[in-house]
Amino acid sequence: MKLYVSFIILANLFFITTTTEGTQKKVIISAHPEFPPVMYKNKQNTIVGVGPELAERIFSELGHDAQSKFVGPWVRVQEAAKVGKIDLIAGIYKNEERKQYLTFIPTPFLTNPAVIFVKKGNAFSFKQWDDLKGRRGGAIIGDKFKPEFDEFLLKNESSIHLERVSAVKQNFTKLLLGRIDFIPYSKYVGTLTLEEMEIRDKIEILPEPLYSGLFYFAISKKSKNNLENHIDVIDQKIVKYKKEGTIDKLVDKYTKKYIKMIQVE
Repeated sequence: MKLYVSFIILANLFFITTTTEGTQKKVIISAHPEFPPVMYKNKQNTIVGVGPELAERIFSELGHDAQSKFVGPWVRVQEAAKVGKIDLIAGIYKNEERKQYLTFIPTPFLTNPAVIFVKKGNAFSFKQWDDLKGRRGGAIIGDKFKPEFDEFLLKNESSIHLERVSAVKQNFTKLLLGRIDFIPYSKYVGTLTLEEMEIRDKIEILPEPLYSGLFYFAISKKSKNNLENHIDVIDQKIVKYKKEGTIDKLVDKYTKKYIKMIQVE
């Protein structure tokens, strides 16, 4: 009888141990749901794109079961990372505030050119950030720009009125209606959004770029998967994939997939 009880106890301990290990290897990835082709929500309510696929590929190579998950708007994604509900954000700008709850992989996986979108016929001379003073802009709730540009906007909030909404389509609609004068936004996402809204011929991009942002992978400091132990290896893999041209191919792949998705609608 004692031998039988001992066997049951050992069996239960083995089950608990293996289950815990299995749980620890499950990596939950999320990202901005409206930033194609880098990251976006598809028709199956899953987060896909350059960042999520690259992250899944890397963690799979490290022996982790990785899953990209839609958790809600961009603000909610960041909140989920703060409390450890997700392990990794697969595409985010680096700034001091975010460093408080995220550990950034050193090498960015993608450069994101930011530009100024305006209504066709309403272009203005733009050579430097000061040229935005006295104008009304549109941005997304929870979005951060390049730290230097964020600081510039904060210092000049009395002369640059930046209205924030929950989705970029709202901003382009406001731009067409003349309620705002410009949208500082990703060239990638903005161009695809114009295609989706079928207003590409009504909006133009100012020639001078705003800046180039950098997308990083960032690990939640509340993650229970000890992913910070893999930072060097993850970084090496990002460098390798960039050098091989894999990331450029993913940009092309998800640009085509996104256009195909919106054409079906």
